[in-house]
Amino acid sequence: MTQANDSWFSPVLAAIDANARSGGYIVAMSDYRPVLIQVVADKCGLMLRDFRAEILKPKGWEAFATPLSELDEYIVEGGGMIMNAEALLSTKSSDERTAWLSRFSSSAGPLAVVPLVVFANDVPPSPRKVVLDPATLPEETLLTRLIDM
Repeated sequence: MTQANDSWFSPVLAAIDANARSGGYIVAMSDYRPVLIQVVADKCGLMLRDFRAEILKPKGWEAFATPLSELDEYIVEGGGMIMNAEALLSTKSSDERTAWLSRFSSSAGPLAVVPLVVFANDVPPSPRKVVLDPATLPEETLLTRLIDM
């Protein structure tokens, strides 16, 4: 792995700035790294919002029946860095998921960023899809793993 510096998140800032800091964006990551998601949120001036914790967890076993429209409403309510949207996306068919991701990444509205790991390849190339190069990311240390727990 190469030595990382703060430039690893600059493609996210560039994409957002190029589109007037509005609408939906996908950040594709090779690994689930909540600390890095928080850094990107901070650098972009976005509030970190956890869809799974705020919306799905209170529903318990009924969360699997949550429609994608609830994710849309959550995003419209406040934008931000929408962490753990994949929890809901994983309950949908490939066609539903791909349609939602395509619609989201071309949408107008509040600035919202959805980081993806598992379904990152379901989003076609787009100016609003940023793929973070794993070779440029800061190394994951034991400390950052413990912070993520």
